[in-house]
Amino acid sequence: MKSILVIISHILKMSMSVQLTEEEFKKLPLVSSVTRPNKDCPESDETEEVRLLDDEEIQAVIIHDYPILTRSTPIHQESISHSSGSTWEIYHRPFLNCKEQDDPYLVEAVRSGFLSQPEFEKEYKFEVPLDELKLNGQSELPQDVDDLIFKKNLLNGFFIEAGATDGEANSNTLFFELERNWTGLLVEPMPYNIAKKNRRAHVSPVCLSTKTTPEIVNFDLHALRDKNNSPLSMGGIVQEDSQSDGIYKLQCFPIFTILLALGNPTVNYFILDIEGAELQVLRTIPWDKVDIE
Repeated sequence: MKSILVIISHILKMSMSVQLTEEEFKKLPLVSSVTRPNKDCPESDETEEVRLLDDEEIQAVIIHDYPILTRSTPIHQESISHSSGSTWEIYHRPFLNCKEQDDPYLVEAVRSGFLSQPEFEKEYKFEVPLDELKLNGQSELPQDVDDLIFKKNLLNGFFIEAGATDGEANSNTLFFELERNWTGLLVEPMPYNIAKKNRRAHVSPVCLSTKTTPEIVNFDLHALRDKNNSPLSMGGIVQEDSQSDGIYKLQCFPIFTILLALGNPTVNYFILDIEGAELQVLRTIPWDKVDIE
């Protein structure tokens, strides 16, 4: 029996200088097929197949790494009423949870599947006219940072805003984008459809992992609640035993992985406002491998 290397992402690499795509392999006559938990990543499955090629048996192990729809729910939350879609579809890729944050496979998966690129030639599509936008963020934070830290001199910088909500109201980065010609990264797991506003920044619709690997977490639409379970804050990660009608299972990714997917740029301004998990996220960052000012 000839042996084939493990198949991931639809590529088959055979020994003895033979190569097949997954589609080509699937067209061969099937001898046997067994699906089981992946030995290196029990959260995902793998399928071992044996097929015939020129009267010889070919073995392949196919890793199941593809998006799995875990929940589709109507969007009724008033805070995200401007979302253009009527449902929120939540997908998981369990195989990625077994990859460390600097793993090239994970970095490429984030780059190709969890990041949208800015399209600088497109016009903005905000809820209000451009000249009516309020650029003072939360308590005039952007202006204070611009005055006190950058002395109004830093042009063409790079920001990260994690917890970007709709990318418009109370944005702590829009001032730098419009007034200082910055670009950057907007991170927001809730379905505000920031990308459709054509911000001059990358958009990643994920939550940030509290580990150095991706993880599945409980994400509450209101991370902080009072003793009567009434909401006190925006969405965020909550404990596994938390109970609320607003809890969703989301897959979160390390911020370092996202940075690597962007080419690990110098970050001049980092806003981390994720309702309680800030310290845990900061502890995942290998500070000797990033340039966050």
